[in-house]
Amino acid sequence: MRQSRRWTARLAVLAGAGLTAALVAVPAQAAGGIIQKGDSGAAVRCVQRGVNIVQSPDVAVDGQFGNNTLNAVARFQKAERITVDGKVGPVTGRHMLTEVQRIRTVDIRSGGDGRFYTNWLNDCTRYIPN
Repeated sequence: MRQSRRWTARLAVLAGAGLTAALVAVPAQAAGGIIQKGDSGAAVRCVQRGVNIVQSPDVAVDGQFGNNTLNAVARFQKAERITVDGKVGPVTGRHMLTEVQRIRTVDIRSGGDGRFYTNWLNDCTRYIPN
């Protein structure tokens, strides 16, 4: 309880210092949130690129988490034998990151440069909950 009060007090100080806009600008995904149907933006594009890498479902990378993205995430979850809910939370995010890293390693070992996967990891690790 004391820790919660300290954080509340710190946030109040920051808000009083005019830093509210900076706090609001941090995406929920960066703080370990859940990316789900109805969401949009960079985090969703990263999920779409990620499922395209690990599942090759040809999901459009449009930044809109709709039915096609939901179905692709659910297929990935089923393949990974984790809870299938079509949402990207910490468990699904960790599995996605691990799988992209594994595919990158296989690519490099078979003569590729792994650049495509490295780009995704560099661009998207901060957005994928883990």
